Amino acid sequence: MLREKAPDSATTVRAVEVGGYFNTINGRADRWWFGTVLSEERARVAPFQEPRFHRTLSTWINPVAKAGFVVERLEELCAGEATAAAVSAIADTRMSPLFPNVRGRKPPLSELQRRSCL
Repeated sequence: MLREKAPDSATTVRAVEVGGYFNTINGRADRWWFGTVLSEERARVAPFQEPRFHRTLSTWINPVAKAGFVVERLEELCAGEATAAAVSAIADTRMSPLFPNVRGRKPPLSELQRRSCL
């Protein structure tokens, strides 16, 4: 999935462009550096490698429901205003979350049986 910041000035980001949402990614390794890594350090060590496994929300949630879990809560977290102002790398989470947090539980069989009778 493509995630690009769309600035409206040299310093302010007002939007995040998200593309390729429906493209499944199965372990592609993205390589990257922290922006503060000095060129001397980059010449000495390899960049981070981070495997990507992008899925749509329905790809995550539907198997959970099919397995009998009840979704109790879904949160899409973002950085707080002070944190976003202090750490520019995560400021765009105030516009578009990086991932969902899902809390679910598997009810006792008796509760599942009651639901199927309704």
